[in-house]
Amino acid sequence: LAEDEINYPDKSRPYRFGEKHFVSMSLDNSGQWETLPNGDRVWRVGVVSADAYTLNFIFENFYLPEGGKLHIFNSETGHVLGAFTNQNNMESGWFGTFLLKGDQAVLEYYEPKSVQGEGHFELTEVVHGYRDILNWSENNERGGGSGSCNIDVECPLGNGWDDQINSVGILISNGSGFCTGAMVADVPQSGTPYFLTANHCVGGSVANWSVGFNYQVTSCNGGTQSQQFATLSGATLRASNGGSDMALLEWNNSPTQAMGVFYAGWSNLNVASTQSTAIHHPSGDFKKISRDNGTVTNSTYSGAETWRVGAWEEGTTEPGSSGSPLFDQNKRIV
Repeated sequence: LAEDEINYPDKSRPYRFGEKHFVSMSLDNSGQWETLPNGDRVWRVGVVSADAYTLNFIFENFYLPEGGKLHIFNSETGHVLGAFTNQNNMESGWFGTFLLKGDQAVLEYYEPKSVQGEGHFELTEVVHGYRDILNWSENNERGGGSGSCNIDVECPLGNGWDDQINSVGILISNGSGFCTGAMVADVPQSGTPYFLTANHCVGGSVANWSVGFNYQVTSCNGGTQSQQFATLSGATLRASNGGSDMALLEWNNSPTQAMGVFYAGWSNLNVASTQSTAIHHPSGDFKKISRDNGTVTNSTYSGAETWRVGAWEEGTTEPGSSGSPLFDQNKRIV
């Protein structure tokens, strides 16, 4: 926390929420196997990191055969991640999860008899969430809430921007930091799950990244958290450029229709916007919206060519807003 106070003003790095603990737990050296009457097997291991608000997990050498399923759950909170299946296999062997509520977890791997011994993975990092980013603690105190001048997307400023709002997700980068990004359409509108964020959010393999959509409140300045919260895990880096501070990912799976995710449009014309709108997750908070009614100018920031917003008339940005889309007056990412 003391380190974060020093680094907090720096928007050129992900917003940290957790501390990594390095472990080495595999199907061979940890946990217990149970053989079911039909010959299928189940492996389980428990993990505890006392007083964590959340846990999330990074795996290496991750491979699940067809029919294999991995669930991660907290029996006290009732929160479950998964099932993860062979659809989550990455060529790199990396895999990472979104956040599990609470300070303990059970990892449970089910393997059919027909593929016995084919599955393998090593749990190498357990991230102890020391900030209650997702507002899950019983005392309802946020561990890293954003400034009071931020504006919920459900407020009037967000009217008419529903599609663009639904393109934005909160991103776990490199296991223990938050950034923001947005799903973007490709030219043929193929539905390929491309996701645009910032190059400075990239630190190591993106195969262990995950994203949460619809993390927002149901009414302006309050209300309850949206029940449509949904996640994707595992990505491939398709392009990156420090000169414009961009990174383009492709998720291993596409969002389901039930997630309500929108693929945002964009423009690469070198034309200054006359109005700018940012949709973002400042300090890992619920989704916010900001507006600048002036014309942007060309500027260089941390070595990257950028559009400079002179001043936000409504809202602001903070660490954690990194990678979020800047929309022009025509609702295109610029």
